[in-house]
Amino acid sequence: MRVCYVSPRLARMKLTPVLEDAFNAQITLEFHASLVYRQLAIEMELHDLPGMAGWLRAQADEEIVHANKFIDHVADRDNHPRIGTLGAPQVEVSSVLEVFKAALAHEQKVSESIRGLYRLAESEGDLDSARPAQLLHRGAGRRRRPSARSSAASR
Repeated sequence: MRVCYVSPRLARMKLTPVLEDAFNAQITLEFHASLVYRQLAIEMELHDLPGMAGWLRAQADEEIVHANKFIDHVADRDNHPRIGTLGAPQVEVSSVLEVFKAALAHEQKVSESIRGLYRLAESEGDLDSARPAQLLHRGAGRRRRPSARSSAASR
């Protein structure tokens, strides 16, 4: 008996062009958020505040993880993830309070964009994309093939 592996990508429906564009915009925004947080970390390093700088670097890393999860979702739906144009972050701060106000403002922007993805996915009738926050809480963003054992167990 011959057993074939079917990629999960082939078992799912493609994103609509509108959703693909929106997810690609979110991917770009997540990478931009990473750059903003990294620039804010630099500002804290220049103020000799290594603890705050470290926390901001961790936030920058987390945004890359988020971008990768959105990339995986787009690719898993057999669409083409694309990173848009990224410019240098425009961050001008002169105090710790300004750093955290800037971080909060950017986080609110990214969070609202994710809520917009949810609304768009619902309006497009795409149940697999209708919960973008759940995409962020999946594993480490890595796609895995089922093992022979798990495939056999599910038969």
